[in-house]
Amino acid sequence: SDPFVKIRLGQSSYRTCARIKTLNPVWGTSYCSDFLVYHMEQHLFVDLYDMDRVSRDDHLGYVVCQSSGSRDLPSVAKILEKPDHWWPLELPAKRKKSEADKHLKPEVWLRCQLRRADDQYAFVKPLQVHCNDGCHLTVPQGGNAKAKTERCSLCGKKISKSWGQMLCNGSSFDPGKECVKCNFRCCPDCLESKRPASGILRVCFKTGMLSAEDAHEGVVIGLRFEGETLWSYSSHLPRSGASEELISAARNLSAEANLDPATIARCLDLPREKVNEILERDSRSPTSKSQKTKGEHRVMVLWDYAVHFLVRDPHADFTATMLYKGKGGTFENEVPLRFVRSPVKNMNSLGSTGKSPRSHEVSKDGDLEPYE
Repeated sequence: SDPFVKIRLGQSSYRTCARIKTLNPVWGTSYCSDFLVYHMEQHLFVDLYDMDRVSRDDHLGYVVCQSSGSRDLPSVAKILEKPDHWWPLELPAKRKKSEADKHLKPEVWLRCQLRRADDQYAFVKPLQVHCNDGCHLTVPQGGNAKAKTERCSLCGKKISKSWGQMLCNGSSFDPGKECVKCNFRCCPDCLESKRPASGILRVCFKTGMLSAEDAHEGVVIGLRFEGETLWSYSSHLPRSGASEELISAARNLSAEANLDPATIARCLDLPREKVNEILERDSRSPTSKSQKTKGEHRVMVLWDYAVHFLVRDPHADFTATMLYKGKGGTFENEVPLRFVRSPVKNMNSLGSTGKSPRSHEVSKDGDLEPYE
């Protein structure tokens, strides 16, 4: 058997590499991943597969929690009750149980640790990948690099120069890092993508000014950060006691007739507070004068939605790719993210590192405001 493990919690997932021809695979502490925990009763999905190079991977089983005679999926709370424990595997329903399977008691050993996101650090330092023994990784040099294995210990990818790099001795080549003591080797991609998370990035989609067509049909906003993309719910119009006709009439009386809010309220039989709200909303609109003269009408919409990312490579100038999907079209644009010193409350991180990550609340400069 060539087993590997898939772990999923919420929208995040992690997959180990396959151990070739063994029934007792060992991955070690270097095979770990961090997951955001929003509630202690979230289910943790741990599935074991047999890698098949020709056909579909075979599902060998999934981790269950035995309690009161039942075998259910474990929650985060149940996992943390036994953070360093052997967990039984339930065979899939499609698999025919033979006589040998009845005597088997397959198990998986999981080691979990809960870290609460707080704001106790003045700055965020990136955490580095370490080998199973926690040794210091160094850049391979000279003959030592040739004597060691040429495959990444985490992803199994071969680490070697391409034909073009071998023909051109001056071309750059990143060999990754290695541990001289235990023969652990890590490729450049795994050094960035599989390092422990050192912080939480929170991006809030609050309000926006869209075209009338997109505003009424609804728009979804996505954000791509460090290779992961998360999407918001569809936008919706703000709830208002006035109809669209009355809102448009109030805007026209203010812009064309230059009437004060009290007079507009008497003319349209609306509360003065509602008229003030409509006019204040228009004054905050980023619509330019040229757009108003062209007759383009922009409507305020709401998302009130937040997405969270685990930060693996923190730096001062955060940028992300913003994705827009509406009836008027689809586009993407790279945007800067602005820091706001406001900790995320009741946010936990399930992972294998000892440091607590720092939480950040950020927003896109422009129409999207920080979610206080």
